[in-house]
Amino acid sequence: MLATAVFLAVLAAGSQALQLPPSNSPFAARRGLDKIDFIVRRAADPFANGTIINSMNQEYLTKVEVAGHNFTVVLDTGSSDLWVQPRRNDLAVKNQTNEFVNITYGSGSVAGTIAHGSVVISNYTIDNQTFLNVNLTDDIPIEGILGLGFDINSSIFNATGNNSADATPLTNIFNQNKSENNFITLDLSRGDDGGNTIGGAFTINRYLSDQSNVANAPRNNVTPPGSTDWSIPVGGINVNGQEYNISQDAFNGSTHAVIDSGTSFAIVSTNLSNFIYQGIPGAKSCPTDSGPLWVVPCTSASNLTFTFGGQQYPVNPLDLTTLVTFSANKTRYTACLGVYTSADVLATNTTVLPFYLLGDIFMRNVYSAFNFGNKVTGGNSSTPASIQFLSKTNASTAYPEFVKLRNQTIQDLKSKAVDPSSFDCSTFDAFAADIN
Repeated sequence: MLATAVFLAVLAAGSQALQLPPSNSPFAARRGLDKIDFIVRRAADPFANGTIINSMNQEYLTKVEVAGHNFTVVLDTGSSDLWVQPRRNDLAVKNQTNEFVNITYGSGSVAGTIAHGSVVISNYTIDNQTFLNVNLTDDIPIEGILGLGFDINSSIFNATGNNSADATPLTNIFNQNKSENNFITLDLSRGDDGGNTIGGAFTINRYLSDQSNVANAPRNNVTPPGSTDWSIPVGGINVNGQEYNISQDAFNGSTHAVIDSGTSFAIVSTNLSNFIYQGIPGAKSCPTDSGPLWVVPCTSASNLTFTFGGQQYPVNPLDLTTLVTFSANKTRYTACLGVYTSADVLATNTTVLPFYLLGDIFMRNVYSAFNFGNKVTGGNSSTPASIQFLSKTNASTAYPEFVKLRNQTIQDLKSKAVDPSSFDCSTFDAFAADIN
């Protein structure tokens, strides 16, 4: 799970150029739970039929019942543990151990003790599921996480000696239903330039009826075979009709991407970040101590397309930038910042990533099927784990729709779009990130 929360601070005032105040956090993630609660109260059943909540295009959540209580948890293909943080010590656990486990993410962590209890996810019930009963958190203000990765990547599973009885919830569901095909799907909705929406879907062992053609899409096998992540080979990247040389980002001879629903944005090489944004007229690269951050004209974008398994998947221009609104000289402004950024810029616990990390900004453009295959502990499949995509973005209509929506958003914000040429790069005096 890589949630991105970036905090910007400014130097002392004095420049005529526009400056971003320290109170604005354009990359802030996982901070909207108060608004989510409001939406849940308004909806009769916000999680009906696998529906999930999109919180400001930053995180995607669903409801699970753990030991008799409902929790709103982040759906995270980048991790494998189920943990919850109860508000009161009243979980109906079947066995509360004293075994302490700490799970460290990029710049946040959680800790607690291993417990066992009934868990309900969608229409599936696990009578005795192992989970982490969390009582200590560091910079992770959410109720919990449902990890959608492999057992081998689970801190709980590894702490208990890889005991099959302590496998992940999905493994237990798959082993209870051996006649099924051991896959999940995610359909991540897009809010209008942020905001909370109810939509999209998370399914287990079934496809959405209107997206079932994903079953016929190319299978992108998880590679290398021993990978602990949803890592697949990248076939190509095209920006404005020009092919990017992905070989320069290869690790051990190949270029991979980890598909991670727990990451708001994307972490790529500095070269690729520059390749995406430098061709946008008027875009400005602001140097930071760790690398460039791009400020982009709010109604301009590149045509970005990824290739996986010989199929092309265009990215909606809305998913190339994030908006930050601030006031200067009694005027309200909105700046648009590039969100395909490098690991050098983001201050993470992992300073060098041997792959691209494609989060929600890519996943909103595809319907994704994650096939667990032989990664299920105790399963009987010999098929490699793989990911299949079905494109949801129409490249021919995406740009005009983007311009219309972006202009409407800026109008609704009662702000003026920032001209990058007038933007003071010294604004980015501090640039820190939480990678969870």
